Amino acid sequence: MQNIYVPGLTKKQMEEFLKRPLLVKVATITPDGWPHVTPAWFAYEKGRILLVGRKHSSWVKNILKNKKVSLVIDDPDPPQPKVHVTGEAQVLEGPVVNGKWVKIAEVMANKYFGGKVGPKYLGGTIDQPRYLIAVPMTKVVTWIGSGAGDRGEWHHKYYDKGTKWYKEYSKTKTAKVAAK
Repeated sequence: MQNIYVPGLTKKQMEEFLKRPLLVKVATITPDGWPHVTPAWFAYEKGRILLVGRKHSSWVKNILKNKKVSLVIDDPDPPQPKVHVTGEAQVLEGPVVNGKWVKIAEVMANKYFGGKVGPKYLGGTIDQPRYLIAVPMTKVVTWIGSGAGDRGEWHHKYYDKGTKWYKEYSKTKTAKVAAK
């Protein structure tokens, strides 16, 4: 992994977060230049996000024409952690019926449906051609709020100079520098 900026989550916290059965929002660009966002299952493996897309999925067709993508994985419940990845998708294979995607899809089916329903779900669609796509985590931003509704919900870059929260942040920052 390169250029990782993790202000809210440590690398370990991020990796634990990415194991959860949350959906990734995959943002692609349509051939006519419009943004297209699709929720999807994902797997995290060795510094990359893996996606398994159906042969006729719009987002897959968009990636085949323009590899630039943006991904967001978030939890709507406080403290609302989120991981945002920007990068170029890599089509590892596809569309194929039997391929490396099957093992990844098994992991995903179990992650999202559990050990009993997951295999049943995947088995019912195993004959459908799919793509295996990787998005290397080369540009990553994470965030997690405090969950308390205080100024810890915002990154300090959002505080306008002269406002109450900016003044409080400045005092805290000055105190930390003085303590060193």
